[in-house]
Amino acid sequence: MAFRTPRDVDRRYTRKLKDDIRKKGLIDTGALLQSADVTVEIDLNVSTFMSSNYTFTVKIFAEPYYVYLDERFQLTNDLVNSRSFRNTTDRLRLYFAAYLTNQYPLLRFDNITLEVSEVIIVNQP
Repeated sequence: MAFRTPRDVDRRYTRKLKDDIRKKGLIDTGALLQSADVTVEIDLNVSTFMSSNYTFTVKIFAEPYYVYLDERFQLTNDLVNSRSFRNTTDRLRLYFAAYLTNQYPLLRFDNITLEVSEVIIVNQP
């Protein structure tokens, strides 16, 4: 069974993005705020399996005009560089370490690190 990101982690990332949208006053119609959703996927492959350094991909689902607002207001940059993002990533790291410990009980996974590999913006109509 593959690792699935817990829902509370995705909700925390989404909540942070929505808070940034509100703080920057980008809620004219509310469509961007309602469509914003963030998910993460840990990149698991054979070369990183026994490594302690893992990467993950952040996917931002939003209205098509998010890209234009992102250029001007730095929404994605503010999200990834926030303290809330780091705290949520630490929580994700703990869930992932618990998953690996459950799958491979004879190995230790205490020193796992997670880093963002890429951010993908997915437009949804």
